[in-house]
Amino acid sequence: MYIHRYRTMLTPSEQYGNRWRFVNILLITAILQWESICLFIMKPNDKLRRKIHAAFEKQYDIDFMQLHFLAVDLDEPIDAWLLIIALSVFFAVSILVILIIRCGFRMRRLISDSISSERVKQIQRRVLRLLVFQV
Repeated sequence: MYIHRYRTMLTPSEQYGNRWRFVNILLITAILQWESICLFIMKPNDKLRRKIHAAFEKQYDIDFMQLHFLAVDLDEPIDAWLLIIALSVFFAVSILVILIIRCGFRMRRLISDSISSERVKQIQRRVLRLLVFQV
């Protein structure tokens, strides 16, 4: 949403290009990595479900054998490829955060340079502030 708002403020010649292909690839990669982590790595097995069920059943009265949740058993050994996946997710998220910060500063500059009415500037600043709080 945030990057889309920034992209709509650009001129048509700035809206397309190689940098947007990179941003789209980065977004899709981050989404696929997170989905694969949630589906394959953090999906609890029966052993972990029984362990959590025994610990929390009396206190919370919840059947963890039927509940959907994400968890990692720290008693099990961690594979090296999991570390590589975690570092790549960290790298992708770091780039996305830097991109969001850069887009925010550029949007603020575009608003102050292109809009002459003070009332419209205030409205645009409020919209930008709300967008930042959403992220």
